[in-house]
Amino acid sequence: MSLQWLIDKRKFNSDLKQVSDPGFVTFFSQLPKKSPETGTIRLFDRTDYYSVHGPDAHYVATHVFRTNSVLKYLGAGGKAGGLPSVTLSHTLAHSFLRDALTSKQLRVEIWVPAPGQGRKASKFVVEKEASKQKKEVLPL
Repeated sequence: MSLQWLIDKRKFNSDLKQVSDPGFVTFFSQLPKKSPETGTIRLFDRTDYYSVHGPDAHYVATHVFRTNSVLKYLGAGGKAGGLPSVTLSHTLAHSFLRDALTSKQLRVEIWVPAPGQGRKASKFVVEKEASKQKKEVLPL
């Protein structure tokens, strides 16, 4: 195996990550604008983990991980034009949700894949909404 082959393989994998999930990027861009600054955060349930995107991803990177190095960018353009994204384990997501609802006073939306979407879903629907007043709908 040559060194050039390994370099080419890494470049291919890097390019693949930048253009992955175009269906989801399009779907997300068509959602009404919401952000933690306006009082709402969206989490997307990916079965094994949660994903957070756009301004919400920056918020989670800053307030949960305390670094922007966890941000990944979906779609064409990479860091310059891609959709910022962060993933959270179920444990970390539940801890974040508890804090978001109580001390941060945010509204939370949990989105799940639309019926028939399967594992690599690109379309989602709101399954749960919560605020400090009605947090009993979330598994905290």
